Amino acid sequence: MKKRIALLGTFLSFIPVSQPLLIGSTASFIISITKTASAETFEFYLERAIEKEEKGDTFGSIYDYTSAIRLDPTNVDAYFRRGQAKMKINDFEGAIEDLTQVVELDPNNVDAYFYRAEAKESLGSFFGAVKDYSRVINIDPLYYEAYYKRGLSKSKMKNFEGAIEDFTKVIELNPTNSDAYLQRGIIHLSLRSYYEAIADFDKTIELDPKSQEAFISRMDAKERIGDITGACEDAKKAKKLGFKTQEHLDWIKEKCSSGGWFN
Repeated sequence: MKKRIALLGTFLSFIPVSQPLLIGSTASFIISITKTASAETFEFYLERAIEKEEKGDTFGSIYDYTSAIRLDPTNVDAYFRRGQAKMKINDFEGAIEDLTQVVELDPNNVDAYFYRAEAKESLGSFFGAVKDYSRVINIDPLYYEAYYKRGLSKSKMKNFEGAIEDFTKVIELNPTNSDAYLQRGIIHLSLRSYYEAIADFDKTIELDPKSQEAFISRMDAKERIGDITGACEDAKKAKKLGFKTQEHLDWIKEKCSSGGWFN
């Protein structure tokens, strides 16, 4: 600020005392300097970063979030927003750094733990993701999205029993969550618990009648218990919904052509 005031004084010193000021141009110059000086605030950079992000300028928003953080290195919101912006450009390591800063400043920030877990999961660190989702749940036991995401991570770690427990908890907290039924059914299918799998796929389809994955998975389960007619019915429904891989079409042709399913 002192430099700008000195600059303004230098500018004015070049104007002869007898020379009338050009009010419009001089005023514009002074206003421009004043705006530039007042713009260099944390609030300015934060607001401009949010505006840029809303317009799709993610890189520009990160630059402004960084400027805001330089002016206030303890602001949780700026770190959190920059972390989310970094996730949009797949800078997951950078996002983890920012979200770690958030939880150091605010240890009970469940959203920071949640998004840090997602960033870790994107890097293949499923164990780290499970730890962060667990932190979310410890702080907020009703945060059903954390149970769901933790279940997915556990499934990728082959911890199927733990995953089933998490998906079951999601269903307890949010009985209309079709994804939880679907994922639990897929695990039951992989464990050869075919009837349990079918029951979960039934519920998935009840909640989401356009779920191609549920019909295909139920088709698989029904075939494994010898219910070819039911499997063909599900294959036909999946086909109508747009599921038309060559493998799927070949299966229909082989198993269901006698029933007219292929046409």
